[in-house]
Parts: sequence; C-alpha cells; structure tokens
Amino acid sequence: MIYTPIERRSTLGTGEEISYGYLRIRRHVRLDSEDELAKSYLLFSGESPSDKEIELPPLELAIHPNKSGKIVVASPGANNPIDGFGEDFGYGIQQSIGAAVRTANRFPSDLQGQLGDKFRRFCGKVVKDTIRGAIRYSLEHAEEISGSKEPELYLVGYSAGGSGVAAVAHEFPQAGKILLMAPSGDTGQDAFEGIAKYQGHVTVLVGGEDHLLNGGIRYFMSAEKARSRCIRIIKGCGHQFTGHHDQFDQVVEKLGSAATNQNHPLAEQCPDES
Repeated sequence: MIYTPIERRSTLGTGEEISYGYLRIRRHVRLDSEDELAKSYLLFSGESPSDKEIELPPLELAIHPNKSGKIVVASPGANNPIDGFGEDFGYGIQQSIGAAVRTANRFPSDLQGQLGDKFRRFCGKVVKDTIRGAIRYSLEHAEEISGSKEPELYLVGYSAGGSGVAAVAHEFPQAGKILLMAPSGDTGQDAFEGIAKYQGHVTVLVGGEDHLLNGGIRYFMSAEKARSRCIRIIKGCGHQFTGHHDQFDQVVEKLGSAATNQNHPLAEQCPDES
C-alpha cells in the first residue's frame, strides 16, 4: 500500500492549541505488489499481475489531540463517512479520556461492477487496511497526538468497524482495550481468528433486537485469550441501538467514565439492561 498525504487542516481552540485536525491520505495499490489488498483484488477479479494500480478512497483521519498519554481510535460502520463517529464523540473523548482519532470506512464503489458478489469480501480488506492505517499513523505520531511516545491505545469499532477491530487488534500489542459495538461479519473469518489471538480487555456491546446478536455473542465466545471479556445485551435495541430505549447516545457518553475504570476499562460504559 502506498500512502501519500494530500490534505491537512486544523481548528484552533483556546490558547492556540489544536482542538481538531483533519488529514486525508491518498491510498493506491500496485497490483504486482505483495500487499494483501492487491492480492485480494487479483484473486477476486481474475486479472493477471501487472504494473496497474488501483485507487482506493483516501484514508481520512480526524484527530483530537490530548496530552494524556492515551489514544482512542474509532472506526465506524460500512461505507460510513468520517462523521460515523462524529465530532461530538471526538470532543467527548478528548475532554474525558485522551486523544481521539476518528476514521471513515468508505468503499471503492467503482469496483463493485468488476468484482460482483466478491465486492463485500474486498471491502472487508479495505476496512482492515483503514483501521491499520489509522493505528499506525496514531502510533507513529503518538507524541504529537497524545504527549507520549508509547501511549495507551484503545480501539472502538461499530458494525463493520467492530469486525475490523476484532480482526487486527492482536497485531498491535499497544492496544490494551477494545470495544466492539454491534460487530458485523464484514471481515469474515479473519475477525473471529483475530479476536481469538487478542490478549487485552474485550467488551462486546449489542442490541437485543439486533439481527447480528448471535454474531456478537460469537465474538465474545471467541475471545478466549483475552485478559478479560464482557458482553452487554441491551434489550429493545436494534443494530443502531435505537428502539425502546434509544441508547446510542448514552453508550457514547459513558465511554469516558468506562475508560478510567480500573477493574474493566471500556466495560462499564454499557447501559443497564433494563
């Protein structure tokens, strides 16, 4: 994967400190490379290796710095813009936990016709690459973002983002805590194999009326090597945590107090199941 920064802007808060930054990075893959996405594209499309490149949607990062030594990387649902986890989420994390790094999960829709039914599997690869890119950027610029060269790293993923977090979290020993919100199966078996290798704290949050409820339970059961694991099923809520209790905002609001819980970080953010 080739990364080329193409846009950077920031918003200054009080005291001329950067309260919110936006970064857009070009992503393109040479089809003769050993990159996972390139190999997947060749497998799915049946093309022969060549010097041809495919252009993926840019890697978009919204960065809310905080000199706490902690970074929360958040990945939204399938084909979501960077506001999948919006500015309020970023500012809330920034004020109560530490730095927040939000990303988008955009898919290369121009490839849908070329890949047909295989498009979703390819998009699962895009989700994983997006999360890896966000984590790597966060760690490479950790001191600038969090004030520490070796920050505590928390990963949060919703739906496809949760599937991606489950798949790649074990690749980053710095990621001590992960929260999977209504995780889907967009990254396929890689998600369950990945979370089976993860050794940090795991929390799975899923609605009782979510059509992916059984999948959420499977993620929890697969986290056999986790230092601790927790699953919370919110009655009356569907995939987007809307329903009788309409608790999605509550879930986001409680992330702050959860991450400072010493017994099970990122667990107690779950609303009561009443």
